[in-house]
Amino acid sequence: MANARGARRRVQNNELRKKLIDFAERMEAREAMHAKTLEAKSLECQLHEKRVEQEEHRVAEANLKVDAYMQQCEFLVKTEEELRSQLTTYRDKFDGFQQMLTQSHDAFTTFKVHLGSLRRRGDTTHNHSWSERRASERRLRSGTPSATPD
Repeated sequence: MANARGARRRVQNNELRKKLIDFAERMEAREAMHAKTLEAKSLECQLHEKRVEQEEHRVAEANLKVDAYMQQCEFLVKTEEELRSQLTTYRDKFDGFQQMLTQSHDAFTTFKVHLGSLRRRGDTTHNHSWSERRASERRLRSGTPSATPD
């Protein structure tokens, strides 16, 4: 009986040992699987961190570009204002030049009319003196005294 009990206990112990070994193997497999999952999650986190880092870098570059564009825009606005000011100045100068040119044209037209008037008077006077001279020459040739008293 003692032998039978001891044999039964040995069989039970062997069964318990097998169960314990099986349980330990399953736990090791679980731990290995858990370690692999943990490693995969760690790699995934690193990947996401790199992506975030890249996006932050892109955002920083975009901000630098925006700053550069803003400075360029400010420069262009300032240049536009300066050019508009110059354009206004040149327009005012051109208006003054155009007024002066109009006045010069008016003065020249008046001068031309006055010169024409003087020329007509001169031509009339010249024609009148020329005709008197011819008449006087004819009278002298013909021997008739002039009608004008000396």
